[in-house]
Amino acid sequence: MGRVVVLLRGINVGGHHKVPMARLRDLALSAGLTEPATYIQSGNLIADDPAGREPSVLAEELSGAIATEFGFEVPAVVLPGARLTEILEGCPWPDVEDPRFVHGIFYPAPLPEELRSAARALMTPDVLDAVAFDREVLWLHTPAGLSASRVAEPLTRLKLPDGRRGTARNLRSLREITARL
Repeated sequence: MGRVVVLLRGINVGGHHKVPMARLRDLALSAGLTEPATYIQSGNLIADDPAGREPSVLAEELSGAIATEFGFEVPAVVLPGARLTEILEGCPWPDVEDPRFVHGIFYPAPLPEELRSAARALMTPDVLDAVAFDREVLWLHTPAGLSASRVAEPLTRLKLPDGRRGTARNLRSLREITARL
């Protein structure tokens, strides 16, 4: 698979589920990844996968290693680096003034129509925010900022039919991660 991006959900947030980035890089090496690098403390790992594993297989392996090491479950979304670049190039709001006001919510599988419909249903006429979709990504633009959004929290709670949720990254972080590929 070559270069991969691993997005971990819900670590190092509010002092909960602490995973030191140095230890995450060590776990990546133990899982057979090479040249692991992390970006900020929120669970963004970039590495090479010489074994070329399927993203879902690698996600399970890394989630299992984290559970064994730290004693809690951490869902992971794994993307080939080329796919993340493609997703970023397809961002519906690339020219926003503040890239922290655009978020990609990444899911471990393509978004089914029922999830897309639930997201669109939150976009009532009085909501300033907007959503768009790209296969496994729900894009969210919050012109007044994430903290002012009435729909950001319900959107991040949307689940795939099997109960899995997505993990969000803002456009600024996604650009930084992609620059490290």
